[in-house]
Amino acid sequence: MTTARRRFGYAFGHAGLDITLSIVTSIALYFYLPPPGSGLSQPLSNDVLFGVFTVFGAAMLLGRIVDGVSDPIIGYLSDHSRSRWGRRRFFMMLGVGPMVALPVWLFYPPGDPGSTTNAVFLMGVLSLYFLAFTVYVAPYLALIPDLAPEQVERVRLSRLLALVQFPVVAVFGLLWAPVFAFAKSADLDPLDAIRWIVIASSLLAAVFSLLPIGLTFCAGIIIGLIQMPRLVHRVGPKYAMITCCLVFGLSLLPLIALSPDTTGGPADMRNWMLLLGVLFFAGFPVAGFFVLPNVLISQLIDADAADTGTNRAATYFGMQGLTSKISTGVSAALLGWLFVRFGNSPDDAGGVLGAAPLCSVFCVLAAGLYLRYPEQQVLKKGTQDRVRNGR
Repeated sequence: MTTARRRFGYAFGHAGLDITLSIVTSIALYFYLPPPGSGLSQPLSNDVLFGVFTVFGAAMLLGRIVDGVSDPIIGYLSDHSRSRWGRRRFFMMLGVGPMVALPVWLFYPPGDPGSTTNAVFLMGVLSLYFLAFTVYVAPYLALIPDLAPEQVERVRLSRLLALVQFPVVAVFGLLWAPVFAFAKSADLDPLDAIRWIVIASSLLAAVFSLLPIGLTFCAGIIIGLIQMPRLVHRVGPKYAMITCCLVFGLSLLPLIALSPDTTGGPADMRNWMLLLGVLFFAGFPVAGFFVLPNVLISQLIDADAADTGTNRAATYFGMQGLTSKISTGVSAALLGWLFVRFGNSPDDAGGVLGAAPLCSVFCVLAAGLYLRYPEQQVLKKGTQDRVRNGR
């Protein structure tokens, strides 16, 4: 068992990558596909490629493909590395610099609004970012089985990881837009304001996590994190994950009842109250999404070690990335298409309102796929390997 100091040090390493990923997936989407009234010029055209993808969606999908394809490659290289810095640390040191710098560069497109230059620039920078992200994250996640050999320890470590991770995600996902609006009201140029937010985001994260909207989401996640070990003990990681998928999908459905409005409009307060309620109930399954995937992947790593006699943790986390990150890229492309096709403004909000039920459908599909996971057979094989090796 690792020391508490080492576990906390590992968990806090997640904050930096969460900040960069939130910039790329949230703020960059707003910057490159700004809604009417944002004050930002649109760097990309509204052309739809192949009848589905916007230019931004295609760029994000390309970046996620690079990310997903590089995951098993980096995992394999990390598993077989003989660097004197360690097979995990060397890759993390290699990836951390560009992973932090490239998201800022996204907000300085070199071409005119709507130009091909900006499209090529976006595709190139996103691809480089996701490559750097993989170089850091694949070996980082591969440390989990080493730091926590037993399932109970892995649940505790993953929960600690989530306690560090979720405030960052909540801050960037929920609070950067009001900060942007405040900056504009203070007579800052919108372009300068959004660049200032990106550059200063790491300093603002701690402050924004104290705001009421963040605390509502945090409350749900905190309850989830407290109860998650109990749920895992009762039904196991597999059925805990299925429960989280279904609860998350159901918690999003009330968002269909949102009334498109502007800030301060007649429906604004009602929308905020509805959003707060959804965030609270969504917090519990989100806590599971932070904790459970790492536990399930570690089960597979143990079973594979029983079959092969080698620890290929980074390769397995890399293969997880190959599927999960490509699906994330597809979802970003779909979101961009929804916004362009059905609208993302108060006068034309079909794209925003359609995102929640679409997400609910995917949650149900995910629960169905998890039902096919043979958890008991995997656990039996991994346990036999630990017994043979005296672990």
